Amino acid sequence: MRVLFLLFLFGLSTAFAPVVSKAADPASGRQAYERYCISCHGADGRGVVANAPDFARGQGLMAPDVTIAQTLRSGKGGMPSFLGILSNTELLDVVAYLRTLQR
Repeated sequence: MRVLFLLFLFGLSTAFAPVVSKAADPASGRQAYERYCISCHGADGRGVVANAPDFARGQGLMAPDVTIAQTLRSGKGGMPSFLGILSNTELLDVVAYLRTLQR
């Protein structure tokens, strides 16, 4: 009986345990960047259109990941919204990749 009670408590505790989220994947982010971002931001992240941030210098990357992902989701200036194009996970993957461009 005690074993059953302990198993019940263990099951109950794991049911309410926080869900572990997976870390953002820069390799996946690179694929999305190359598909959607490279034409304006360049292969090295230095920007090829006017007013595009220089990611290699860290421009625009001082904000938390979720804030940058929200900017990608909603668009800004001449950058279009990626709402409905990239999932939240893909947006965070792109942010992780952008951070690899800093030199």
